[in-house]
Amino acid sequence: MTNLIITGANGKMGKVIQSIVANRSDCNIVAGVDLNTEDNGHFPIYSSIFDVKEKADAIIDFSNPVLLNDLLSYSEKTSTPLVIATTGYSDEQKKQISDASKKIPVFFTYNMSMGVNLLANLAKKAVEVLGNDFDIEIVEKHHNQKIDAPSGTALMLADAMCEEIEQPMKYEYDRHSKREKRTKNEIGIHAVRGGTIVGEHEIITLSHSARSKEIFAVGAVNAAVYMNGKGAGLYDMKELIESKWEEILSLLETEYDISSIMINTWIRSLKIYEVKNNTVYFYVDEKLGENALKFLKRKEFDIFLLSSIRETLNDSTIDIVIDEKNLYKNPTLTRKQSAAAI
Repeated sequence: MTNLIITGANGKMGKVIQSIVANRSDCNIVAGVDLNTEDNGHFPIYSSIFDVKEKADAIIDFSNPVLLNDLLSYSEKTSTPLVIATTGYSDEQKKQISDASKKIPVFFTYNMSMGVNLLANLAKKAVEVLGNDFDIEIVEKHHNQKIDAPSGTALMLADAMCEEIEQPMKYEYDRHSKREKRTKNEIGIHAVRGGTIVGEHEIITLSHSARSKEIFAVGAVNAAVYMNGKGAGLYDMKELIESKWEEILSLLETEYDISSIMINTWIRSLKIYEVKNNTVYFYVDEKLGENALKFLKRKEFDIFLLSSIRETLNDSTIDIVIDEKNLYKNPTLTRKQSAAAI
């Protein structure tokens, strides 16, 4: 059982987290932190995390970037793993998170939604195909209660696309003060808090609409359960999925008729080399040869593998890639390198 502290407990996401945890048997909320200390009848809520008396195995943060110092300090003082699901951090604060992960276990991603992570991967593919012939503009829309702008998701998408662009790009947030044409090395990022957009001409659009906050809550709770007992480091979805790999393989072997020892060996040879933008990328031992490659790329097998991953993680939006271009890659990423990446 993983005991949790929720910061932002009486906010919209905090309440969704509560409903998610109520239907799970592997975790429990022991305390909450919120400026609104209204009693919810289930666990105590404190106005400051330093007032919390209960011992927890992980903290899920859906609060505000101004609380980052307190969260990192409390996590270090109590050796409690921290799952950061808040957005709007400055570059300086992201460096703080990276530095803190050398002392405490931190799970950090811009967006807990698997769908948004998949969108980022599609955006990268669009850049790869379209090249320099198109300008990139990101328009993000949120409810009128959202404080930070642009959103963390918008910045995540911009960063993902920049990985596919050879020349350095700059982010343009405010054009009203400039009297000059748009340059080719900029990405426009615009925040909308209401209203509509008209006057569109030739546009290729990738969009993601989250109809339920549960999409984000499930990812955060999965991360918190995974972080229970972890040592110092910066963790992300790759480590979480790797921790479930044996469970995924067992389920796959139950659903997929594996009568051949050779085929079983091929499947067991699959290794995760990267989990990025909500997509799991695999490689196999190149010594297994082309027959293994042909089998592992069969549509029928992909469907069973994807089904096993989604069922094990309780997430229907995750995707997989077994790609010839990346199949034999096996990079070794250290925890330190992962921390530097944010």
